[in-house]
Amino acid sequence: MSVEDLVGRSVDEFRSAQSIIAKTLQKEKEQGHEKSPVYIVSSAFINEGQEKLKEISGKLRRSGINMNFGSRVPILNQLPPQDQESATLSYAAIILGVTMIALEQTLAEKMFSPKDMIDRFKFSLENTFIPMPRWDPSSLGMVELIPKRHRELLALADRDRSLAILLTKGIDKIPSGIKTFLTDTNALNWIKTVLLLPYQEKVNGLVTENAIRMSQG
Repeated sequence: MSVEDLVGRSVDEFRSAQSIIAKTLQKEKEQGHEKSPVYIVSSAFINEGQEKLKEISGKLRRSGINMNFGSRVPILNQLPPQDQESATLSYAAIILGVTMIALEQTLAEKMFSPKDMIDRFKFSLENTFIPMPRWDPSSLGMVELIPKRHRELLALADRDRSLAILLTKGIDKIPSGIKTFLTDTNALNWIKTVLLLPYQEKVNGLVTENAIRMSQG
């Protein structure tokens, strides 16, 4: 299974995506966690992206290929051609998942925590060929949302329970630290063109399932 399954449109990919999300949900329940649809689907994207990057890292080690971290050539462009697209998609999936969890937390707490976001991102890159970011959380700024901005974001969230709308119509309203994260990782184009719609569909599917389950008692 992979990120490709989460974004694919074939019957087999749809079934694989359902299995990935179900396993993520079950894992959280086994740990005693009651997590939101946004968190579950975001975690699924992070986990699948991380696993693919680990797989590619293993291939690089076995092939004796070393990344040149001092090169001007981006790390993902140094990969063998057959791995570049999958790695880029997986990397973007991690960034999407980390971003959506940060946005949900920001709305709930009325405050953006750069440390939580960066720690989650670094953990997602462990044991992969991607170098660890050297961001100082304080450089992204701990931000307490002003009431007006919080109301604006909540109004958008009410229109789209997946919060995907915050990366389109609400992109100018989200905390600047999250925008900086998206810009510095160069993933926003992949997120918007490839990942965001499938992510949105998966979250809204879980929201509907939960509503049906609750109505049935």
